Amino acid sequence: MRTSKSPVEPRLTRTILITVLSFFLFQALYFGSVSLIFKIKLSRFIQFLIISTLYHNSLLLGLIILKKEFYLETSRKPLTSINLPIFLSFTRLSSVPTVLFLLLSIDKIPLLPVTVPFVCFIFLTDLFDGLLARKMHQTTRIGRIIDSSSDYLNIFVITILFLIYRLIPVWLFIILSLRFFIHCVGIIILYFNLGYTVLKVSFLAKTSVFATMVLCAFELMEYLQVRCLGNEVLVTSLEYLTAVIVILSLGEKLLFLNRTFLSLKKIRGKRRESRSSKGLYN
Repeated sequence: MRTSKSPVEPRLTRTILITVLSFFLFQALYFGSVSLIFKIKLSRFIQFLIISTLYHNSLLLGLIILKKEFYLETSRKPLTSINLPIFLSFTRLSSVPTVLFLLLSIDKIPLLPVTVPFVCFIFLTDLFDGLLARKMHQTTRIGRIIDSSSDYLNIFVITILFLIYRLIPVWLFIILSLRFFIHCVGIIILYFNLGYTVLKVSFLAKTSVFATMVLCAFELMEYLQVRCLGNEVLVTSLEYLTAVIVILSLGEKLLFLNRTFLSLKKIRGKRRESRSSKGLYN
């Protein structure tokens, strides 16, 4: 007797496809409008379209791979649509190429009326997505993954550009990049070996992300020569403070990865022993 296939999975696939496509079109329309208003070269817009297309295709592939994580944590009910907290997190994740090209076009696009509000809006979504998820009882596994990924990607892209424009010192960029690299590589390896449940976001990790976001905002204030907030001494002090927090977070992450990889090694050792013993009896 044949059983009918559950409609949840195909509906979710369609939802993911429509969501990624909609965000891609929105980002293209936004940067296209900005390009027309401020007379950005057509070649720059074409570059944006190519990068954004590749980026959103990668997102689409990643989300399809992670389809099993689309469920409510409280009830484990599978999702067939994108709730508001996920929407906000995905807004931040989808905006990475747009943030990149807005800052690359800093000589043509005015910072205060265009770039700063956009970047601030992106960072503000980080405050509201988790809050709304808890208030609405809509915390999801995929929401947590997207939230963390979008934070690190946006920070990494912005710090690269800040280094290019000499807004942050090289030593700070190295510290931030090392934290980003170790986090990404370690988490990806652990996820595909042990699943999501082993992955935890600590208070120190959240603090390091928040501190880096605040520092980026103050670096822009210094670049724009905003009185008081853009004070050089204040910004330099924030650079050192952020570096200390990130280094502490990096140490915590290394300890966590070391413990978890040792546990993974033990698990694999026991599996090999179990297979060997079964082979002897057979």
